[in-house]
Amino acid sequence: MVRSPLYRSALAAFVLLGMGTVIWGLFGSIPRRIQGFGEVVSTEGLHSITSPATGQVASIVAYYGKSVRKGDVLLRLKQPDIAGQIDSLKTQIKTVSAELDILRTGDKQNSTVRDRLRSLDYTRLEAQLAGANSQIEFLDNQLLKQRQLLAQGYVLRSTVNDTAQALSTAKVERDQIRTSIRQQSLDQLQWQMQTDMTEKVKANQLLNLQEQLAVLNDQYARSTVIRADRSGRVIAVNIADNVVAQRGQSLIVLEEDGASAPYQFVLYVPYTADDRIAPGMRVDVGLLTVDHNLYGWLVGKVVNVDDFVSTADQLRNNLQNDLLIGKITATGPVYRVEIELQRDSSTTSGYAWTSRKGPPYRIDVGSLGNAYVHVQDKAPVDYLIPTFKKLVD
Repeated sequence: MVRSPLYRSALAAFVLLGMGTVIWGLFGSIPRRIQGFGEVVSTEGLHSITSPATGQVASIVAYYGKSVRKGDVLLRLKQPDIAGQIDSLKTQIKTVSAELDILRTGDKQNSTVRDRLRSLDYTRLEAQLAGANSQIEFLDNQLLKQRQLLAQGYVLRSTVNDTAQALSTAKVERDQIRTSIRQQSLDQLQWQMQTDMTEKVKANQLLNLQEQLAVLNDQYARSTVIRADRSGRVIAVNIADNVVAQRGQSLIVLEEDGASAPYQFVLYVPYTADDRIAPGMRVDVGLLTVDHNLYGWLVGKVVNVDDFVSTADQLRNNLQNDLLIGKITATGPVYRVEIELQRDSSTTSGYAWTSRKGPPYRIDVGSLGNAYVHVQDKAPVDYLIPTFKKLVD
């Protein structure tokens, strides 16, 4: 029986394929991997901009990848309570300022009128005093003459006594006039002191209100306008418009200019994973921003593995992003694995890839991705032996 060349070729191919499968099954390997989710981080140069006070986000100026300089505005918060206090103080300042102006204007007018009245009254009292002095001088001379005449028997003693009484009364009236003159000066001084004191109290009240306003304006500026405290690049915006930010909450993450520390990939692995990860294991990292079908996977190795489940506070402190935390813990508790990314100066990114060059752009801190840790390489036949054993048993 003669077989066709096509049949012989097919048979030869089948035999070669079978032999290759057997060889691969005996000497090849299938990696056993554990998958997790994480992000690219830097060991230095990262700085979190936190909220100085609780407030609703009014607007966000910063965005991912934006370069900022120290003092640039990143976002603004609403502070209605402080704004209300500022408006109330401004109203009080206007009221007190108007009262002070009225006091000063009224005092000037009153002072002019009082000066005129005081001058007239002083002139009247001076005239009365001059009249009293003249009468006293007259009565003094008259009493002297009457005493001489009394000695000669020309006048009665009662007449001399009446003149002496009149002189005494005139002196009392003169003293009263002098007292009135002094009292007038004291009244003027007291009025001026009271006026000055009233103006001083009102002026101090106005100054205190203005100082309070300055403090509130400074507080409002610091708690509503969030600025960059250093130059760098925005690598994370952890808040959205109209969301209420809590005091101390991370709002923006900056990568400082000049930061040169190598990047790491922090991986969060489900605590229920079948195998345990150990330092030294190889890792393939697939960033969400990189098409691994075109550029391959980042190459790394495990350098540290946490022994315990990551707590909510640890996740919040490390990730500073509630949405990311929710994604990572969606399937249950996780533990943290630190992965060292292999450097390669020949690539654009500066890191090694499973392809030759990797993507034609740099990778950024905060880039998210899936990672696969190679925990064990097994020959294909090792996966078939348990199955054959069950069949035989």
